[in-house]
Amino acid sequence: MRQTHDEALTSALNALPDAAVALFSDDQEQKDEALRALVEHYYTQQPTRKAQVEAKVTRVAEEMRRLMDEPGPDLDRSVGAQFAAWSALVLASRKANSTKKMKIHRLNFFVEFLGGSSDASKIDENRWESFFVWLASRDFEDSHKARIQIDAKNFVKYLFEKRILETLPRNLGNKALAFGEAIKKIKVVPLADVRTFFEAATGQTKLHVLLGLNCGMTAQDISDLQQSQVNWTLGTVTRKRSKTTVHEDVPVVCYKLWPATFALLKKYRSDKETVLVTKSGKPWIQSSYDGGREYKHSDSIGSCFKSVCAKTGLSLTPKNLRTVASNQLGTHPKFKFYAQYFLGQSPKTVADKHYVKPNDTEFFKALDWLRSVLLG
Repeated sequence: MRQTHDEALTSALNALPDAAVALFSDDQEQKDEALRALVEHYYTQQPTRKAQVEAKVTRVAEEMRRLMDEPGPDLDRSVGAQFAAWSALVLASRKANSTKKMKIHRLNFFVEFLGGSSDASKIDENRWESFFVWLASRDFEDSHKARIQIDAKNFVKYLFEKRILETLPRNLGNKALAFGEAIKKIKVVPLADVRTFFEAATGQTKLHVLLGLNCGMTAQDISDLQQSQVNWTLGTVTRKRSKTTVHEDVPVVCYKLWPATFALLKKYRSDKETVLVTKSGKPWIQSSYDGGREYKHSDSIGSCFKSVCAKTGLSLTPKNLRTVASNQLGTHPKFKFYAQYFLGQSPKTVADKHYVKPNDTEFFKALDWLRSVLLG
């Protein structure tokens, strides 16, 4: 069977390796001799017009020369190498482990789009726009796409800070290339629903509800609560939120525990550094990351809340309880100044920063008032 043009050409190059090398010689006579030898061998495999063969071999030689002359990507400047450096930096930070792993997991999508071996310095406006189109086609919720895009944007800024990128893509902040809010609005539930939910909760879930109302804790806050943060004599919890432990302007808040909260906290206190664990002795929230695309996240507190929701027909999360409590504080003429402090958030206004000084005695009174309002 007669060979195809490509097969015949490949056969000629393989049969005459010295001639193939000579094509890149600076000696024009030597190059012409090599070309004639390759063409002659080609004729034995694929009879055709000489001009066509010479043109084809010449095109292949030029392409090979171009590839050999073109500098390869600097491995240290490749997307994969920079992603590894960025990941190491994230893991070295003091943020919560689950947050670290999720950021690395989300950035994998941007790395997948760009290609790990691609040159990180080539990220420009066209690449950013193409990434938006590519991400838009994925079967994710817009809120998840928005978070992926935020992490990708931070990575691009990281490359700029390291001088890998000479300039930032001009459309990096283009609102037309965005997926909306990354954070879902937290709904405020009626007080009657909160009380119904609390009465229906059992076991540690009842304690989790109280920690949300009493201390504004999210599921992650509850899972991260440490023995050193609880004064087991005075019945107080002193801590920063897990989400903002590295922020210097975020307050360290001391919460006076309600009698029911303190009693259940002592009942379910573990012998581990983490105060609360599941019946099997594991953290309430677990996450694992294999360094690639596989990210696993387990929220047993959320699962228990869903069970109570199914039983009551309600829809509540720890974040809902936190919001209900802060909103109630906001209705009090005097205690409203503690609403933001209760949430463990940094002060926003000049007055909050300099004139409204948290006072534990008064804050404890605010928490006592809050218990009477929330639980009756």
